[in-house]
Order: sequence, then C-alpha cells, then structure tokens
Amino acid sequence: MESNAPAFPHFDGTTNHPGLTMRDFFAAAALTGILACQREHAEGLERDGVRVREEYEPIILPASAAFAAYDYANAMFEAREAAIEDDILKSKKE
Repeated sequence: MESNAPAFPHFDGTTNHPGLTMRDFFAAAALTGILACQREHAEGLERDGVRVREEYEPIILPASAAFAAYDYANAMFEAREAAIEDDILKSKKE
C-alpha cells in the first residue's frame, strides 16, 4: 500500500479532496502517544524565581517528537504490508 494514499478522501460533487495521507494519519496517531508520555513530573521546580508546586517539563524536543512520529508511521506501514502479504499467502494455501 502506498504511504501517500489518502486517509480520508471525499468528493463533494465537484472537487476531490484527498485529505491527509495515511502516513500523516499514522504519524499523528503516534505523535499523540509520544506527547502524552513525554513529560515527567518535577515537583518543587522554580521558574523565574517563583517556586512552582507542580510543573511538567518536556523531555523530548518538538522536532525529535515529529521525527519519531514518522518513524512509527513508517514502521506501521512495514507491519501492515507484512500482515497483508501474510494474509495473501495464507489465502493461497487454503
């Protein structure tokens, strides 16, 4: 399957809207998980001389998170293609 295939294409009667690519969709899903788990609790942190009771500091830079998300998206495509190939081989044996 092509990674640039549209994830949510639609046609409004006059114009074809391709939407996100499947690769972008997989990357967005991966990025959600990366960002949800990328902070660590740092109680008692001081910011600008003011003691903050609970603060969360990022442990991954945005560019790093974006590249990681696309790495996960690429891995999803590899696994998806392998699963499709496996299903094709299984169906030929039956």
